[in-house]
Amino acid sequence: MYMDYEKIAKFLVELRSEKKLTQEALSKVLCVDRGTISKWERAVYLPSIEMLVKISEFYDVTVNELVYGARKTKDNAKDVDNVSIAVMKENVRKVRKLTIFFSTIIFLLIAIMPFIYFFSNYNSIKVYKIGGESEHFNTYEGVMIVTKKNSYIRLGDIVSFNDSDKITETRLYYKNGDKEINLRNRENMDDLIVNKYGYDEYFSYRDVDKFMDNLYLEVKNDEYNENIKLHFTEVESNDDFVYTLNNNVSDDESSNVIDDDIPKYVRDNFKYDSDSKSYVYEHKDGDTDVMETYSDSIDLYFVCEKNTTNNSEIQYRINLQNKNLSFKIIENGNITSSFNFDINENKCKTSNCNGNFLEKFMNNYWKNLEIN
Repeated sequence: MYMDYEKIAKFLVELRSEKKLTQEALSKVLCVDRGTISKWERAVYLPSIEMLVKISEFYDVTVNELVYGARKTKDNAKDVDNVSIAVMKENVRKVRKLTIFFSTIIFLLIAIMPFIYFFSNYNSIKVYKIGGESEHFNTYEGVMIVTKKNSYIRLGDIVSFNDSDKITETRLYYKNGDKEINLRNRENMDDLIVNKYGYDEYFSYRDVDKFMDNLYLEVKNDEYNENIKLHFTEVESNDDFVYTLNNNVSDDESSNVIDDDIPKYVRDNFKYDSDSKSYVYEHKDGDTDVMETYSDSIDLYFVCEKNTTNNSEIQYRINLQNKNLSFKIIENGNITSSFNFDINENKCKTSNCNGNFLEKFMNNYWKNLEIN
């Protein structure tokens, strides 16, 4: 038999009103929360069988009348008498069965989702180094990143084995059967290639290996025209089940991990100092100890020249963002000379700027960074 939840809820409200009780007062009588009373009377759910018995005794009605949703009269006597606890048990059983079913489904989905995500993304990101050489030319330090969504390619340096041979033309292309697909030329060789699968793509995700097997670089100068078949070496992939932080990297290893965006002069000569979080290069110039410091995190380049013979120190400090140069000479712990110079405006910002020291900085240090 179908139970009319709304009818039962209204009957419960009617019975409480007859007693002139608030939901709060009734909750104390029945030893339940006021919110529970509210949910019964809004037909959110019905009281348990045990609670129906308790309610029927309190309101002096039968359980059948509660389940029917009205007091027994001559007109509805037959219907009320036919309502039994069995009907409610059946409904409760169905509700519990559905609750268990949907709870199980939700639990399984929650439990399975991480595995679906893991296996769909496991080993889905790979990083390759790109290089290759011909008889007279060489390219190195290129990189390709492959994901299931996009691929990213950027070539590294392209050089001639003979420094006097000037490269005049380069072309990166992909052989697809008899067809050559041009990807980059000399004018835009340094640009990042982004291959979006399914949208104006050079190759699809399933053809990544084929693409790597058929990628070439054409290099020309006044004397030679050669094609380099590029080689790919996998250096990283997300194929570990558990990732752990390696804190046992040696100083030599950590000093060599320098971002490609750092100027080449810094990459080739500086070592990373983890304490100062900057790159440091210490060397000598005659009797002078020179320490150069480059920090990309705070946009600072600092040069300190120390002469232990006369206990003097020359400092050049430049902000890499606004190109403001600060100069100081320190002798026996005292600043004896200083000036500020704006490289962008080529203008002295103080009363006097020493041209000799400025020229020395520009020629000996600043030009090495190749920062415009």
